[in-house]
Amino acid sequence: MVSAGSAFFTLVTAVFVLIQVRLFRRQLKFEVLLQIKTINRELLLLGFDRPELFDVINGEGQGTEAEKRYLQLWLNQIDLIYHAKCSRLLTPEYISALERDIADFFKIDRARQLWREVRHYYPPGLQHYLDRVVGVVAFDGPTESPTKHD
Repeated sequence: MVSAGSAFFTLVTAVFVLIQVRLFRRQLKFEVLLQIKTINRELLLLGFDRPELFDVINGEGQGTEAEKRYLQLWLNQIDLIYHAKCSRLLTPEYISALERDIADFFKIDRARQLWREVRHYYPPGLQHYLDRVVGVVAFDGPTESPTKHD
């Protein structure tokens, strides 16, 4: 038989573990948000260091490889945000704010063009998510598929 003391100790241990799990999850959410903000800051600083990269954000880019890579970094950031959202590591309020930022990002012609070129390299879930967040108008036109190299 289980003694009352043993049952009480088991209950206290279970409650302690649940509290620890909640605290860990809260810390993880904070760290993910901090990571997203840190990467955003680094991408913005890169734009300040190389003003020609900001030109593409303003719709005035020259179509250089550097501009394309800069936009690719932003797409990778959006992918990170999507995975944090799917893992329920962002609050609904923050998700809403980020989705507005994502929709604004895809108002950039070069961003839409790049997405059409590379979307097939990203998971289908992200593709559908961006279709929903940004809307089908942003992605009109043919989607290029990968070509096989011999």
